[in-house]
Amino acid sequence: MVQPESKPSQPPLPGLEPGHGALTQGLSLLLSLASALAVTLDPRLVAASVAELRHSELMFLLLAISLCLVQGVGFRFRQNTPGRWLTHPLAAWSLLALAWWKLLH
Repeated sequence: MVQPESKPSQPPLPGLEPGHGALTQGLSLLLSLASALAVTLDPRLVAASVAELRHSELMFLLLAISLCLVQGVGFRFRQNTPGRWLTHPLAAWSLLALAWWKLLH
């Protein structure tokens, strides 16, 4: 009797391996979407007028929102890369909190 050849198990696609968990991903997604909606629906949170707009702080906020969004959808960077470290839930949440604090104070 001929045995069928067994295929070696293939590694998961890059960027789609198991993440930190559904709870942290859901929280990151919620934080990023809420922040994006807040900036979009009420631009006065960022600046009362264009003359008062602080571009560096807004850029920092948008970067933090992006990092939380990337972590929230479950994308994972390769091991030992800055992207992997920045999209860790604690790093992304800390950067988002710091960005909001700098923008509002």
